[in-house]
Amino acid sequence: MPRGNRALTLAAAVIAYLWVFLVSAGATFLATPLVRLLAVRVGAIDEPSDRKVHPRATPTMGGVAMWVGLLAGLGLSRTLPFFGPMNRGSSEPLAAVVTCTLFVALGAVDDLKGIRALTKLTGQIFIAGVLVLMGVQIVYLFFPGSFQIVYVGPDLAVPYTILWVVAIVNAVNLVDGLDGLAAGMVAIAAGSFFAYMVRTPSLFGEASAAALLACVTAGVCLGFLPWNFHPARIFMGDTGSMLLGMLVAISTLSGVARNPIPPVGGDFAVILILHHRLLEIGHGYRQAVLLMYLWSVLIAASGLAVGFIDGRLAAGAVMLGAVVLFLVTALPRLADRRPDGGEGLAAGSAPDASGAPGQRLPGASSEPGK
Repeated sequence: MPRGNRALTLAAAVIAYLWVFLVSAGATFLATPLVRLLAVRVGAIDEPSDRKVHPRATPTMGGVAMWVGLLAGLGLSRTLPFFGPMNRGSSEPLAAVVTCTLFVALGAVDDLKGIRALTKLTGQIFIAGVLVLMGVQIVYLFFPGSFQIVYVGPDLAVPYTILWVVAIVNAVNLVDGLDGLAAGMVAIAAGSFFAYMVRTPSLFGEASAAALLACVTAGVCLGFLPWNFHPARIFMGDTGSMLLGMLVAISTLSGVARNPIPPVGGDFAVILILHHRLLEIGHGYRQAVLLMYLWSVLIAASGLAVGFIDGRLAAGAVMLGAVVLFLVTALPRLADRRPDGGEGLAAGSAPDASGAPGQRLPGASSEPGK
């Protein structure tokens, strides 16, 4: 392609994705206070307990606002010519709308009434099955070391897809343990995944279903984050964590497991860290969440550097960043060690509402919920 035409195509791609991102974020941001009022009215309130770290009753079910942002972003993409071939030839965007709607319904029931773990798992498996029926499932497996693409037969594709969806949905749910943690980490992960998927060849030209879904995911997360960062005015609840998990699952399936063209690099940095341990060490709410953000950025940047940057400078920068983050993470524990062996903050304690170390939470490390 001539350089001039390539530049015009790139500009069109940037504008299209930017509009989708802004609309997704804006719709989520505007819908969140309305959803908060709805949650208060219907009694979707997360009460404090000795197994949770939030100090006061807080409305939940914020995932409904994210769902509104999802519909707005994908709805806009249907009107943009840039995404036309992809929307006509790909089943992923429609599958995302249907399955995320089902997850929002399942999460709303859990946030309102509470359901047993086995019942929730059954619902998750059912919704993953709906995704398979809509044509989204693992087709190829990519092995980075050998750069080989392996075709997955239909007898293995269905159970592998269901397992992947259930695992990612519950992984995001586990991350949702502190104000703003899940939204921020998934936004970072989606941004890094978008960065390399937008440069990976697609079956539909420049537009990519994986990049589109990652763009929408980042948008709804950042639109919700101002309302969810400490002190949170609303929680995303299972409504939001399962919706985000489904978006992560579909975008990765679309970008890696259904594309016969090998990705150029990078990794989807959805990681699980014991956030309660950061509180026990002595970090406040905001410090713990920001540290998790920085670790996510480091891991995402490491994956992107492997694919896009060739040289020792990138490896050295990653190593230096890891050392600095480790020291910052461990600093409170190192500072609290006195010559007599005493420590300023007992393990198992957590910060109070202001973010300072406070009263011990007996069950803080036994359950990842707020």
